[in-house]
Amino acid sequence: IPYTQENPSNEMILVPAYFYPTAGDFLKLLYSKPQKTVVVILNVNDGPGDMKNNDYEWTIEELINKGMLPVGYVYTNYGKRNIDLIKKDIDEWYKFYPRIKGVFLDEVSDNPNYIEYYANIYNYIKQKYEGLVILNPGTNFPHDLIHYCDYAVVFEGNENDLQNFKLDPSLKPFINKLVILVYNVTNFEEAYNMIIQIGIHNMYLTDDTEQNPWDSLSKYYYLLVGDNSRIEWTYTISFSDPLRDNNNYPSWTDIVSLRYSYNELYIGFNLTILEPIPINTNDTTYLYYLLIDTDNNSETGYMFWLAKNIGAEYMVEIIVDKSLTAYLYKHIGPDWNWMLMRPLLVNVINETTIEVIIEKKDINLTLDEIYFTAFSQISNTVADYILCERVPTGITKPTEINSQKSDIESTTSVLPTTSTYSETTIPEISKTTTSSITAEQTKITSNQLTSPIQTISSNEMQLYIEILVIFAIVIIVIYLVIIVRKK
Repeated sequence: IPYTQENPSNEMILVPAYFYPTAGDFLKLLYSKPQKTVVVILNVNDGPGDMKNNDYEWTIEELINKGMLPVGYVYTNYGKRNIDLIKKDIDEWYKFYPRIKGVFLDEVSDNPNYIEYYANIYNYIKQKYEGLVILNPGTNFPHDLIHYCDYAVVFEGNENDLQNFKLDPSLKPFINKLVILVYNVTNFEEAYNMIIQIGIHNMYLTDDTEQNPWDSLSKYYYLLVGDNSRIEWTYTISFSDPLRDNNNYPSWTDIVSLRYSYNELYIGFNLTILEPIPINTNDTTYLYYLLIDTDNNSETGYMFWLAKNIGAEYMVEIIVDKSLTAYLYKHIGPDWNWMLMRPLLVNVINETTIEVIIEKKDINLTLDEIYFTAFSQISNTVADYILCERVPTGITKPTEINSQKSDIESTTSVLPTTSTYSETTIPEISKTTTSSITAEQTKITSNQLTSPIQTISSNEMQLYIEILVIFAIVIIVIYLVIIVRKK
């Protein structure tokens, strides 16, 4: 078991992540900075599902890259399920997702007559895949069963049931292999201390309720994994936009300000609008876009005609409907043609501000400065937009930004080069299930993703300009002829 050296405290947090991998809760998990071993249980459809799911494949890679251990869910129906079907599920987890780190066996019987049954499964996993094996009896169990797992859940229940739980003395010698899962927790400190007093340090506590207590990430997750800090920014700059310049469209389209931040690994954007973010209000979809020019060349990437200095290599789409999601796209051209790269972490900072966080490596940042702009969309039309100046990326030492006036006057304020957040807690992320867009790299064409504006190519723009110039010359000549004749 690879935990004692990497985790001297021998503490493990077991996260039943029974929610879709591109959901906000999953991204919240991926962007955390755990100080303990984190094992994440993945469950496609009461097991591995019928075929490989690209979103789960991406998630497994991301979890491993973040130092977490993904394991696959397999149910056993308390020893009554055909063992060949169980082995088939195990094989398919490893077939579809070769980098999976083990198996979580659920509905494990506490009847000693089934110990041989689970020993058979344990040996199958260890001999064929050398994977981690976690059993879930959810209660006290015969101590001989502990020899056929790496971890075993000895309690699964609500906070009230935990108060009455007594650990079987025969299991105390194996205390480091035992796990407690508690849901419907209203007093984290009290529940946590009860578990510690039992002598168990491997756990998971959630505020989620009994109907399906594992379908969202616990609000206590950051406390459990020892992540006591938000992402801290080393640089921040804010751009403001005039109020009510959104062409009389609804107030949710009126952009108030856009704040940009960076640190060693990430860049972040805080988009503030005039009225509260309309999540869960109706069936309308609200769209906001960020265009990012990473090579400082307006002739490459998507040319946003309202911002002549922008040639965007990357685009962020923020979708607000009954949930809140964000996606990163790479421009492949021509015009409004993008390739989906991945979902992004998106937070609600307050009722009018959305925060999107991007890893620098995902947009291949190599220059010390970038350009960007943001706009809101309604009925395939740009309702409001904000033009921003050149900003540093932190790739090299930040240089002073030259103040350049744009068509929309913007005021900037550079905040101190320390953490710019006064909040001490992680902002809540809306629970989302995004099944309509996969995280695999998918070509998005103009037929699939409607352009928010009427796209004009550079050649067409040049032709229009030439026609206008010729027309102006003709008007001037006619005017001069008329003046001469009058004289």
